[in-house]
Amino acid sequence: IGFLPSVFFDLNKSNVKTVYNDRLLTIARVMKANPDLKFTIVGSTDQTGGNEMNQKLGMARAEAVKAHLIKVYGIDGSRLTTQSVGKTAPFAKTAKPTDYLNRRVDILVDMDGQK
Repeated sequence: IGFLPSVFFDLNKSNVKTVYNDRLLTIARVMKANPDLKFTIVGSTDQTGGNEMNQKLGMARAEAVKAHLIKVYGIDGSRLTTQSVGKTAPFAKTAKPTDYLNRRVDILVDMDGQK
């Protein structure tokens, strides 16, 4: 399947920005070309704020991407699972200049039960 692009978010926001429509279209095309696969949408945050707040924000981001894929591209919601890792899985561990890399949603192929 290859690389599925991440979607990035502004500080403390969970709305999907239109600049990421091409990335979401790419993800939808992969999903439509592979109708037997299921996907996990993982929301992440930067290191700012407490654990509970970041867990909720990560989930809100994952749910926003799921809703977009369902509403705009007609993806079957039963193929999508959401989860939040909050600030526990940073892509960039350095401070402020790269925080935006951690404010993201990643799409993973759910390999459980796949041959």
